[in-house]
Amino acid sequence: MPSKILTDLAPELLIQILKSSDNFADVTSLSSSSRKMFIVWKMNIDTICEAILPRTIDCFEQACGLLAAQERAEGEEHSVFGYQSAVDRTRWVLQDADLAARALVHFEKHAFYYCSLAADRSFGRDTLSATERTEFLRAHYRASTLATLSKEPLPSGLLSTWNLLDLEQVKDVVEWIVIYGDQDEKLDLGLGYCDHGLGRQATGGRPSLNDWKKVQGSLAYLKMDLYGLQLKTNMERHFRFLFNSFLIYDDCRPDFKYSRGEWLQDLLPLVQQQGIHCNIRYKLSEA
Repeated sequence: MPSKILTDLAPELLIQILKSSDNFADVTSLSSSSRKMFIVWKMNIDTICEAILPRTIDCFEQACGLLAAQERAEGEEHSVFGYQSAVDRTRWVLQDADLAARALVHFEKHAFYYCSLAADRSFGRDTLSATERTEFLRAHYRASTLATLSKEPLPSGLLSTWNLLDLEQVKDVVEWIVIYGDQDEKLDLGLGYCDHGLGRQATGGRPSLNDWKKVQGSLAYLKMDLYGLQLKTNMERHFRFLFNSFLIYDDCRPDFKYSRGEWLQDLLPLVQQQGIHCNIRYKLSEA
């Protein structure tokens, strides 16, 4: 009886029902419940995917930023590999989300191991909080975006939307992947063969380990220039070392907390004017 009631609904209502699904597993089940529902799904698959995707992907804004960078990096060279429909974009964003989730598992293990060694004690927990996980995923998407665009100057437009804490977290992710991740972890993240001359093709169109290394160097020199501005202007800055960005200080070190710091949109013009390493060790794009 319920299936008959459902199939009696107008197609416009069936579309809204499919769009309201919590995830793609639910919409797949619904679309297979009747021939009419399947036809509605197939005829409106793009708009339905676009409606569901933001609810299924953490840090969706940053995931879209990575997708745009991938489309830009691939360009016409891989037009057949491109994103002609929402279904293609959905598939690619879900693959990126899977990579980010796997990176989080590896990072979480490393973060508590190294921090416990540094403090010579246990923090009383071995998992990140929900907020910390979100911060890591956001930083991972942003770092992946920079690695994807590594053949170009650092994108000033993107960096200008960050504050100093955002920058430090992205730098943490890049350094962790390049320096601290072991070979098995790099393989799991699609980076294991990238130093053997295979480049992007070895990772399915995604950035190679060499791309990540280039970003690591650029961010390190950018941080030096920002630190140089601090020395010149005596402005307060908050710079941290590896893994600090994702620890909760209320639980671990209640006397040691950082603010999000200043916005890079205010600092990048100064870096371009006064930075010692800018345009020599790295470049910032004009826009």
